[in-house]
Amino acid sequence: MLLRVDSVFKAFDGVQVLIDCHLGVERGSVTALIGPNGAGKTTLFDIITGFVAPDRGRIVFDGADIAGKAPCAAARAGISRTFQAVRLFRHLTVEDHLVMAQSDDDDDLWTNLFRARREDAPIRRARRMLERFGVEKEGATRVAELSYGQRKLLSLAMAVIRPHRLLMLDEPVAGVGL
Repeated sequence: MLLRVDSVFKAFDGVQVLIDCHLGVERGSVTALIGPNGAGKTTLFDIITGFVAPDRGRIVFDGADIAGKAPCAAARAGISRTFQAVRLFRHLTVEDHLVMAQSDDDDDLWTNLFRARREDAPIRRARRMLERFGVEKEGATRVAELSYGQRKLLSLAMAVIRPHRLLMLDEPVAGVGL
């Protein structure tokens, strides 16, 4: 089992959002989490990825308990995700985002994002992702110039390009005219 959620409980200001939540995701599987608006799907994603701590329960990813760990710990463990609300840097370029998403190494981030000369392989991979996901802008386009749908597609491309063992998609194409 790649991911196991055991007896997770979460309340916000006395409102119980998740009550005794259980979930298992097998390696190599596709698993869907379905429910009406307000059912707690995004809250569960936030708990699994460390953006929200559970009140109780366990989150076990690849044998390690990650409940309550920082989001960077989940990302470094191999969990990649999209967000319901797009979270991008408005003044960075499309290419900056895709290059940045390709590594956990802070030195790589510095080299690929802030130095004038970037490595060719991350740039080529970023350009392939732009084409694959239908982001119809050049890599040098600033995120502020993208439509909401194009930002959502960029966010999805970032989650996919990021090295991962678990890919979690929260409303990945909401607002995207397909």
